[in-house]
Amino acid sequence: PIDKAREVILVSGFSGSGKTLLVKTVLQEPLLDEGGGFLNVKFDQLHQGEPLRAIITAFNEFFDEFVGGCGDSGMLIKTRTSIQEMIEPELLGVLTGFLPSLSKIIGTQPQTEQIKVEGLMALNQFKFAFQLLFRALSERTNPVVMFLDDLQWADTASLDLVKTLILDSQNKSVVFIECFRDNEINDEHPFTSHLHHCKEAGVHHIEIRVDDLKKDDVNELVSDVLNAPQSKTASLADIVYRKTGGNVLLVIQFLESLWDEGLLRYSFRLRSWQWQTSLIDSKTMLNGAADLMVRRIQSLPSNAQHILITIACLGCQCEESTVLMIESKEMVEMLDVAIGEGFVDKVGTKYKFAHDQIQHAAYSLIPESLRQHLHFQIGKRLLLHRCQVEGLGSMIFLTVDQLNRGIVCIKEEGMKIDLVRLNCQAGEKAMSSAAFTSAELYLKMGMSLLDERHWKEHYELCLQLYLSHANAAYCSGDFEGMKATLDSIHAHVVCLDDKLHAYSVHISALTIQHKNHESMEVGLNILKCLGVTFPSNPDETIVRKEFLKTKGMLEGNAFAQVASKTIVNKRTLFIIELLESMALNAYYFKQEFCFLFIFQMVQLSLLHGICDSSAVAFSFYSVIVCGLFGDIKGGSSYGHLSLDILDHLQAQHKLPRVYVTLYSHVFVWSKPLKNCVEPLLRGYNVAMKSGDITFAMVSALSHCKISFQSGQTLTAVASSTEQLEKVGSFISSPMWNAILPFKRAFIQLMGGKDDGVMTFDEMLSDAEKNADRQNVCRIYYYQMMLAYLFGNNESAAVFSEKINDIRSLLPGRFEIVEHTFYSGLIFIALSKKANEQKSHHALIHNSIDKMNNWAEHMPYNCKHKLLLLEAEFASLEGEDQVASSKYSSAADLAKKNGFIQDQALAYERAGIDYFEKGDETKASDYYRKAHVTYIEWGAKRKSDHLCECYPF
Repeated sequence: PIDKAREVILVSGFSGSGKTLLVKTVLQEPLLDEGGGFLNVKFDQLHQGEPLRAIITAFNEFFDEFVGGCGDSGMLIKTRTSIQEMIEPELLGVLTGFLPSLSKIIGTQPQTEQIKVEGLMALNQFKFAFQLLFRALSERTNPVVMFLDDLQWADTASLDLVKTLILDSQNKSVVFIECFRDNEINDEHPFTSHLHHCKEAGVHHIEIRVDDLKKDDVNELVSDVLNAPQSKTASLADIVYRKTGGNVLLVIQFLESLWDEGLLRYSFRLRSWQWQTSLIDSKTMLNGAADLMVRRIQSLPSNAQHILITIACLGCQCEESTVLMIESKEMVEMLDVAIGEGFVDKVGTKYKFAHDQIQHAAYSLIPESLRQHLHFQIGKRLLLHRCQVEGLGSMIFLTVDQLNRGIVCIKEEGMKIDLVRLNCQAGEKAMSSAAFTSAELYLKMGMSLLDERHWKEHYELCLQLYLSHANAAYCSGDFEGMKATLDSIHAHVVCLDDKLHAYSVHISALTIQHKNHESMEVGLNILKCLGVTFPSNPDETIVRKEFLKTKGMLEGNAFAQVASKTIVNKRTLFIIELLESMALNAYYFKQEFCFLFIFQMVQLSLLHGICDSSAVAFSFYSVIVCGLFGDIKGGSSYGHLSLDILDHLQAQHKLPRVYVTLYSHVFVWSKPLKNCVEPLLRGYNVAMKSGDITFAMVSALSHCKISFQSGQTLTAVASSTEQLEKVGSFISSPMWNAILPFKRAFIQLMGGKDDGVMTFDEMLSDAEKNADRQNVCRIYYYQMMLAYLFGNNESAAVFSEKINDIRSLLPGRFEIVEHTFYSGLIFIALSKKANEQKSHHALIHNSIDKMNNWAEHMPYNCKHKLLLLEAEFASLEGEDQVASSKYSSAADLAKKNGFIQDQALAYERAGIDYFEKGDETKASDYYRKAHVTYIEWGAKRKSDHLCECYPF
């Protein structure tokens, strides 16, 4: 049995060994008979440079066949519904751009505004859209097989997409079969890397090796073909085996050549096949199946040979309309001869070679000295025809590939520049498909046709080509190639403005390599060139000064004034976008710079007008106002201003950044915490749709943590975290470090297996080694909470004191409230134990005073916490009636506002208080309530701990 998307069948063997036939015979025919789906993705040696061609072709053919053969309209409706429920209109627009046949299933979709993304975000968006499509297809009752044939010729973009689909554990009823020639795969081959990554991710490979036939197998095959007893065919089979080595394709071609040459004939008189063993044995065997097929092709009429050779230049398959652009209708009709001989099949409007060896044989008939000329002529005809009709469009890759193969035929300067432009167009189209490696190849080809003088004669073309190549190299991870191209740009550009995009690529590349300090240095130098300067080592005094300046500029500016104009100056727009990128980077290692960049973004927005990044700027600013300077009302006001800008500019691609900033740092101080959960989920969904994986992860993490803090059951929180882990790219993300302490915490509360999650000590070691102060703070925070809940108050106090700077490390986070809450409870408990009412008095009052202040702004989040602190303090002071009343009120209000964890804690603390004062009846009642409530929350280990400590 196949375990959904976690097992892959690998079929390997030499060319002609029968791999494809085996898969299609064993799986395709029975599957289609049962109403299943079979996606036949066949890669082509001549089209390795055309990104995703095989996959796109396979999906389009699948949809065409599905609609054409779907007599069951119920299945069509079910599939359409599944797709439309799974995929939102924006992403359906992305998919139908690649897969026009999808429209035949889902119908014409209403126009929706697409989220404009490029580069790595476009790649992530594309992969996510395909993931959803595949999930929708696999949700049908009947299974789907994705057969990937000739993977030794797969392009890297296709391998990356296939890996994404394989690793998606939400695919149901899907079987992946990967077929390849193992003698053409080495350790450096991209497919080897693909297999390695899948295996590392836990994919189990079921390996099937298809070897050549043994002598007895050949005799059985010959016996079946000739319908004769094996005893009679043994002598012939022996010769066939010696001549072919048992290669299936070679056996078949050899038998056909015997028929063509009259050495194997059917006797109507004897009603059996006849042959002369001695003549066949003396037959000269050429170099494999290809030579046999060459000889058979050469027996065709000359026009049939010509058209067969022409389509061989186009690959293993091609559209009839494409061939008609190159040859006359009469010539194309000669393909019927090749079809009759079994060399080519016609499926719908496509011509397909029966085997790629036949295509290679036809191609080999072109003298090497003429091959480049023929490719060039084909490219010219395609270019001429498409330009006369409608432009190259989807034919750009085929046309440019043909012209590139015939590049030596280009002598004129004008034609050379035209080919540079075409390669630039092909590269940029590949970029738009997120096929960065293919894009890099086209752009590099264009660059190879240029020299120093072209920078003077065709400056704009050279700049566009080199910038596109730098971007493609960055996106494909070729940082050395990117740097060489950037160096060339800097050496040739004539003004600073033309360098800006190159600088942007450079900074993005440094950031993605985690070279944060180098990235910051480059960014500061660029800003200095643009007239924007910052101190080399900013401190708190400088930050406060810039804050007051920004605050002064904002006074009296409502949304209408701020949004009255938009930025039109390209330099200013570049500066503010660069500052956004640098602020995100600086947040993790030099927050003073982060704050200064944010102030500058706000100031530029006020002076020059707003842009998409302004929405992010004001959301960041609201965190500083609220989290660092304690102005909850002001922070909330600027947060709403950020949302207004976002809505005004319809900047959907910035929504995840704005939402995660506001709903996890700002509105947690002014809105019910549970009201922040859904917007964070929306931020995650939009981020995934737009390919912004980083902020998708930040949104998902914040969603899980605030779900936990707002009182959702631990089972629900664990489920959300599990879904988060299913996003394959997240596991290797640095963001994973941020969720580990949180995951360890709820596992310890729930009990059960820890699934190999690192211990707090292991996490702490990693965080300290990487100088990750924020994660150190998170680790101590959860250790503090757990230590208190499980009665280890001394350790809890140590952890609490280690993160007294939590306000600056996690600005605006609700963890600040929780730290204050637990710290107050911890030091009251320690004071009770020491029987010293004045012990830790200042710390306790500080906690109560802060909670009292927060309860005024957000009573739904903090009032019950304040009541529990006051109840504990009243108990410490011996005010029994006050304590009793406040315990009850704290539990009731926590229940009303949905904070089940605090409700359980209030019951527990009340039970302890009554027990210590000798009222075992009331103590037992409160312990029982606490136990039941902890169980409802999902904290089984905590409820067990309660029973062990207080056997009520």
